[in-house]
Amino acid sequence: MSTAQAVRDAEARHARLRRRLKAYGQWEPFVDAEPARRHVEAMRATGMSIAGIVQHTGVNSGSIDHLIYGKRPYPPARKIRPETARAILAFWPTLDDYEDGAVIDGTGTRRRIHALGALGWPANSIQEHVNHITIKAVERLRGARRVTARTARSVRDLYTAVSEKPAEHYGVTPWIATRTRTYAAKNGYAGPMAWDVDTIDDPQAVPVSDDRVLNFHERAALRREEIIHFAWHGYEPEQILDRLGNEVSIATVRAVVQEWRTGQKRRRPNRVRPERQKQVAA
Repeated sequence: MSTAQAVRDAEARHARLRRRLKAYGQWEPFVDAEPARRHVEAMRATGMSIAGIVQHTGVNSGSIDHLIYGKRPYPPARKIRPETARAILAFWPTLDDYEDGAVIDGTGTRRRIHALGALGWPANSIQEHVNHITIKAVERLRGARRVTARTARSVRDLYTAVSEKPAEHYGVTPWIATRTRTYAAKNGYAGPMAWDVDTIDDPQAVPVSDDRVLNFHERAALRREEIIHFAWHGYEPEQILDRLGNEVSIATVRAVVQEWRTGQKRRRPNRVRPERQKQVAA
């Protein structure tokens, strides 16, 4: 079959389809362009480029340009093909859809940096994993309103990998992690438990507060971190006890400091309940 014959056959099929749809009242060659135009503008406001929209929707750049800008001497399109409208309205960008240099909303990145701080991650440790920016830039991310997509993805990937355990688990020095957590707490930074994947990037979402009372083991672990922090800075056990407000015994402070200095766990004596002591004596 020749090319000319193939074109004629295609035109004939289209004509038959058009007549059939018209007969059933379903012929709709064009639809209102305004919903698609608003959708494109909303995507552009997030930092998505027209080239990115073209790539992800499959709609050619000429159609997008005509939708947004028009074409002299004609104004922006008032009607577009329904298949064009469907392709545009079906797409909304995720973080991975943006080009590296696209400037996007910084809400999710800012919250992840705060949550990492609450886990004990200082700026220099974060910078080792987000190594295309400086330590100062990491510190600025704590208040960033806009960030590049490349930075947002790097911070997201780090957060996803390490957000289930304290920073010490990943090699951060304990006293540095403690100091970082103290700074985060003073500044009201929400930890990972305050967010889930559906809320951490949403500017309208608020963190879920955790008002529960720490159990015995959690309080003990927190006190241990504080004791080691002060010991690292050269405080003697008596000075540490004073700093902690006498909430632990001097024996406990001395034992923790000794463990930290020697690297050896202390051996705790077995405690026997009074009733058990009576049974043994008998």
